[in-house]
Amino acid sequence: MNMRPAALFLVLAPWTPLAAKWAEARSENFVFAGQVSEEQAVQLVRELELYRFAVLSLLRYDTGPEVHPVEVFGIRGQRGMEKLSGSRGIAGVYRQATDGPVFLLDTRDGLDPGEDSRSTALHEFAHHIINSKSAQFIPRWYNEGFAEFLSSFRADGDVVTLGTPRISFANSLRYGDWMPWEEVFGAVVRYPDWSSSSRIYWPGYFYGQSWLAVHYIQFTPEMSGKFGNYLALINNRVDGVEAFEKGFEITLDAFEKDIRRYFNRDNYPITQLRFADSFPEPDIAVRTLTPGETLRAQLRAMSAFVSGADERHQRWMERQLEKSLAQDGKTMEVLDGYLALSMARDDHDAAVAWGEEALALYPGEPRALRIAGDAHFHRYQAAAADDEKEADRQDLIKARRLFAEQLAVDPKNPTANAHYVETFTLLGHRPDQLAMDAAAFNISLRRNASFTDTHLTAAELYLLGGFAEAACERVRLIEPWLVPPRDTDPDPVKEAWEKFEARLDKVREQLPAGCLAA
Repeated sequence: MNMRPAALFLVLAPWTPLAAKWAEARSENFVFAGQVSEEQAVQLVRELELYRFAVLSLLRYDTGPEVHPVEVFGIRGQRGMEKLSGSRGIAGVYRQATDGPVFLLDTRDGLDPGEDSRSTALHEFAHHIINSKSAQFIPRWYNEGFAEFLSSFRADGDVVTLGTPRISFANSLRYGDWMPWEEVFGAVVRYPDWSSSSRIYWPGYFYGQSWLAVHYIQFTPEMSGKFGNYLALINNRVDGVEAFEKGFEITLDAFEKDIRRYFNRDNYPITQLRFADSFPEPDIAVRTLTPGETLRAQLRAMSAFVSGADERHQRWMERQLEKSLAQDGKTMEVLDGYLALSMARDDHDAAVAWGEEALALYPGEPRALRIAGDAHFHRYQAAAADDEKEADRQDLIKARRLFAEQLAVDPKNPTANAHYVETFTLLGHRPDQLAMDAAAFNISLRRNASFTDTHLTAAELYLLGGFAEAACERVRLIEPWLVPPRDTDPDPVKEAWEKFEARLDKVREQLPAGCLAA
């Protein structure tokens, strides 16, 4: 994670006043639709492309295109954010949606460097890059601190600036008692336990101290030069605090004294990198959306966030669906929206009906195939999880056929690849070549060990295909990072762990003796 610059060239213009209409800007890696002017939309997409390229280059990752363009939505004000996301009091939010990452930003105050919505987007996209590109496990505290570090990204001409501190962190750390550093550096697989009332301020301190520690490490050569040693120890299952002290060759007491001095000097260094060669200028298509197109873009955003939303938000989305249906008929956005809403309400029969309608209206269209396949797949899953229902295996058989048709024309669709594999593992069927290829795709998309379910599902498939060593490799990857839930965790988290553990035990029983120790 110690940064070394690669070549790129950045130019950013100041933001112009916000517009009331919605604009859409598309590039190779991003699709933005939001309540801004066309000029602002182009600037945001260009900046996201530059940020993506800069981070990938600095981390020495492949700068090739995203598997699926990242969707970004922007709307002005808290009321608008709540209407689209169902959440209150947020400046920005991220979700791994059906076909990839989705961001929602508040554009009320613009998207200049330092604005909360912009910082949230860059922070979350940094997580997306790190977790999808890095095969090594990155400790939770460093993952959060480094994402905050990267979210300070600014560009002026050919100079890129990183490391500018956020005022909110400085303020939170200036007052009150910090978290114990052993709690911060012990946060390897999961966040610290801040459930008790005596720890109500710990989340703010955790993010602030994680950012401060990363900032200090990045700008202290004797620390940054040892980061590789620390990460190697972590990935060899050494305890978090022990790995920190051994890897960086410093005790926690000595580190705390050093970082207190670093914090109290109130003059933080920044990185300004001047790049010699030019960044490949992205092609960006932009247009102003019609009122009908604007509503359909909003439906795409709502579909990504409706799962888990309260009934009030679901009713709001339903009214918008009815409005769009009356204006423009059964567009793909309307059908996809009704699918998402029906599944959020656990009405899987309705979801299947909408999926069948999508197939009838748009035969052979990849998105229609995904909508219908998704509906059948999740109806089976919901019934299988309900003791009072009997799951119909034909739902999975039909989902498999639909996803196979989709993959023939859209081979990099994340949902189709993931669920196609699961139609074999859930039914215990020997995989075909398409399923093996889909499993390999899923691993390439989520190679980090933190994606435990992806790797366990691949192991299940490999065993069904007779590839025990490949299955063992997947289990070896994730085993060190499996931690049971705490007593304070909610029941759904505990139930999900029990199901995961039962699957893992079944896989372990089928692995060759001694393979996990290899």
